[in-house]
Amino acid sequence: VIDGIHVHNNCESVSLAELKQSVDKVLYLLSEYKPNLKWFNLGGGYLFDADLDYQPLYDAISAIKKEYSADIYLEPGKAITGQAGYLVASVIDLIEHDNSTIAVLDSSINHLPEVFEYQYQPQLINSSESGNYLYRLAGSTCLSGDLFGDYHFDSQLRLGSRVVFKNAGAYMQVKANMFNGINLPDTYLLNTDNELELIKSHNYATYRERL
Repeated sequence: VIDGIHVHNNCESVSLAELKQSVDKVLYLLSEYKPNLKWFNLGGGYLFDADLDYQPLYDAISAIKKEYSADIYLEPGKAITGQAGYLVASVIDLIEHDNSTIAVLDSSINHLPEVFEYQYQPQLINSSESGNYLYRLAGSTCLSGDLFGDYHFDSQLRLGSRVVFKNAGAYMQVKANMFNGINLPDTYLLNTDNELELIKSHNYATYRERL
């Protein structure tokens, strides 16, 4: 028995017309079977903003409702939090290797899994494309490829220097892992008084529970 359908076939799409096309195709394929659907999940991957044409979304929902009395869900996670959140890391070692300087951080790309999965370089708020100092930022695990990328800075990094990755709110917390026992980052909220409020911290008990 099929209770629901989950459609998720887009990533960072800026056109809801593609969603309507997907729904039309699924409804056509279901027409032969007419299952008694209780829910229909339209998935995520769409970057909702004020300038988006929402009519295809309305049409898609209407088309579903015409055929099924099902609850309809959306997953607009990255559209809401994609440009929110920061990962703050500190330099714990500096290594000279092959005429380059590697800055090892007290973090890991396991805290930003999309870096490894999609091979993209995260943005830093305190780097500078025209900076005279070039560093290769690396995580502190033994994972092959635990690299954030090469960045220029206006001033030299030192032990304890902080680097701040931006736009880390979408998938960092839900997909981050404790590879090699490296602890998850603490989560802070910057409140309306411009003060940091600790929301969640992790310890060895967290590591055991996740295993």
